[in-house]
Formats: sequence, C-alpha cells, structure tokens
Amino acid sequence: MRSWLAGFAVLALIGFVASPAFASTLSERKHETAFSASYEDIDQVGKITNIDGQWQWIFGKGFNELGASLSYLKVSPDSGSSSDSTIIGPVYAFNWMPDNDKVTGYVEAAYGFVSGDLSDFVDAAWRASVGAKVFVGDSAAVRFAIFHQSLLGASGFGPKLALALLSGLGAERTVRSIQGRDLAALSSVGGIGRKKAERLVLELRDRMDDVALERPGPAPAGGDDAVRALVGLGYAPGAAEDAVRSALVGGGPEETSQLIRRALQQLAAVRGGR
Repeated sequence: MRSWLAGFAVLALIGFVASPAFASTLSERKHETAFSASYEDIDQVGKITNIDGQWQWIFGKGFNELGASLSYLKVSPDSGSSSDSTIIGPVYAFNWMPDNDKVTGYVEAAYGFVSGDLSDFVDAAWRASVGAKVFVGDSAAVRFAIFHQSLLGASGFGPKLALALLSGLGAERTVRSIQGRDLAALSSVGGIGRKKAERLVLELRDRMDDVALERPGPAPAGGDDAVRALVGLGYAPGAAEDAVRSALVGGGPEETSQLIRRALQQLAAVRGGR
C-alpha cells in the first residue's frame, strides 16, 4: 500500500510540474540534449557500465529530430582486466505529439561505429526504442522507453557475452582460444555451448589474426591437470590458469597435488585482497 501511495505521489508531482504554466512544447524548441546511464552487476560474473549522451536538432514543427549519439561502455569482469569502448553515430527520432505540453510519444533509431576494445569483435551497433517524454519544468523531460540494442559483428555477441568471456578466460586466452579454435575452452564459459563457440570461432577468427600475443612458454609438468582440477572445483578457467602460473613462479612445485594446493592459496589471497 505504501508503495502504491508513493507511486501515486510521484505521478501527481510530475503532473503538477508538467502543467501548461510551467512546460513548453517540442514545436517551440530548436534542439534537445539527453543523457542516460545504466549499471548492471551480475553475480559471479562482473559489471557493465553504460553512459549515453546525444544532441538532436528539432525540425518539422517538432515531429522530427536528427543528431548524434555518443555512448561509453565499460565491461569489468570479477576476474581479469576490464575493457572499454565508445560508440558514436547518427540518431533520429519521430515525435507524434509535439504540440502537447505534458507528454509526447516517440520512436527512435540510432546507428553507431564501435571503437576501443570491442572493435576486435564487432564493427557497429544499432538501437531502436519506443517510449514517452514527460515534460518537467520549462526545459526538461523525463524519458520512459523500451529499447533493443544489438552489436553488429559476431552473431549474438554483446556486452554480457563479452563480460562472460573476459571473466571466464581473460582477454588474452579468449583471443588465443579463438585463434586456435579451442572449442573446449570457449564452451567452458557459462552461457556458451559448443554451437555458440563454433559460431564465435567462425565469425571472429579472421578478426583475431591481426592481434599479436606473446608466445606462451612450454607447459609445465602437471600444469594442465592442475588447471582442469581447479576448473572442476568451480573456478573460472582464466583465474585457474593465472593461479597455476603464479604458483610455478620461482620454481614452484611441479607435482600436480602440490601445484593445486599452491594455486588454491594464490586464489584465496586474491579473493581476500578484494
């Protein structure tokens, strides 16, 4: 009941500040600037931060808006390094009630070119949305929208899949797995089955050819077995590989059981330091 009353009070407040005495219509405006931000924390995977800004020129008696959109996307896995990218391109919106001084509905489409870390995987992105703008005061509006955004490149590749790969394998091992067609490593990541792993390799392998990586040294005795054992205990493949590599620094134990014990200590120290 309290939640219902609170929602009613908010709607009443919006209705008051959007009254004709305080608001103006889109047909009376020459341009519109909009900002939005989102933050998503996925348990045991990582975080996605998205900040959008756009400027649009209003024309055609307020029915049309055309301008530019700039987005910043940061993917921060729980283990491994984060990556960030920018998306910039044109945006168009159509308002079907520009003369209304309280609210107007709109549809919007945007297309952007991707730069930064994600450009190795995708070329561009597009977004389509439909919603309403509730006018607040003389020069502000609150937007409510339903939207769909897709990255163009690998089929089905998006921020959540990138986050899962970076968290599970790390950037270097992700690239190496795609270059080497290591389907077992790719499909070990949650949400990626063998078919999706095959599609990622098929669509991204050519892009990965130009990515230079340090040549890995010879695998130590028991190292692969230790990594597989840690993965079986529930650790991400990338984190397990890093822990085993750290355990072997300075001539660590090479027997598998001792190596696993040292690697578990490394993982516990990393987790305790957060």
